[in-house]
Amino acid sequence: METNANPMFKHINATLGEKVEILATNPFRYYLAPNLWIGRNESRIDELNSLLKEAEENENFELCARIKEVTKKLRKIFLKNVLVEIVHSDMIKICFTTLVIRIDRINKKYGDLIDFMSEHKLSGVFNEKIFCTSDMSSGQELNNIVRNVLNPLGFVENDDYCWLSEQLTVGHDSSSHDIIHKEHPDIKNIDWLGSVILENGNWICFIDSTQDSINKIIPNLFYKYMRRFNLDKLKLNPTIEKITDKNLYFKLENQNELLSFDLNTLFVLSEIRYDFKL
Repeated sequence: METNANPMFKHINATLGEKVEILATNPFRYYLAPNLWIGRNESRIDELNSLLKEAEENENFELCARIKEVTKKLRKIFLKNVLVEIVHSDMIKICFTTLVIRIDRINKKYGDLIDFMSEHKLSGVFNEKIFCTSDMSSGQELNNIVRNVLNPLGFVENDDYCWLSEQLTVGHDSSSHDIIHKEHPDIKNIDWLGSVILENGNWICFIDSTQDSINKIIPNLFYKYMRRFNLDKLKLNPTIEKITDKNLYFKLENQNELLSFDLNTLFVLSEIRYDFKL
């Protein structure tokens, strides 16, 4: 996935496996060399075929299988002429006015997501759980999607899809620092979304409806961090005691000491760095 660093250098200097995962996200540009890039088209299949030959020469059969998987998915996207970016993360950044649709409801009420996007000429970004499409102007195009596509299929607002408006934090007349680290106000009645507003944007993720609290998303990030970076403490069954504007406080099993974790550090280590660009 894209980061705040210059993607050109990231692509060029990536390992073979990293190149495959970059292509798997279908970014707007994929760099082959300085200032030389290929767009979202069959040229990426040719690049993946080259990577496959290299992986076969290295006898990296696990990577070969992954390349074939990515090739199959991208080939269908290009065949259907769909403009989509794929996020291999729980987190998606929203911009402007965004229509968020549950993918499990698309599968149930329509079928395959790519076929759905192709038939109705939709573009956007998705992960395993949610599909997002945005409109930077009046939102009329999104209203048309709801009226002409979702309503006839029986989609129910707030149950199957919802609307989010980007909350500005810096650099605008209507921006506010008071909402940083807070939940997005538009999801208060949406039990399947968690959110957090940071200086670098508004972030959402699909949440199991059995979870609650205003900080739904932060516990998920905390335990994700523990699984990746601190298995020793995870084995001690950390229990979250409270969450403030700046810190998460937790205790370990059979220990009375209250430990703290800085939220900014948590957000950085959780790699919330995806840029929503189409």
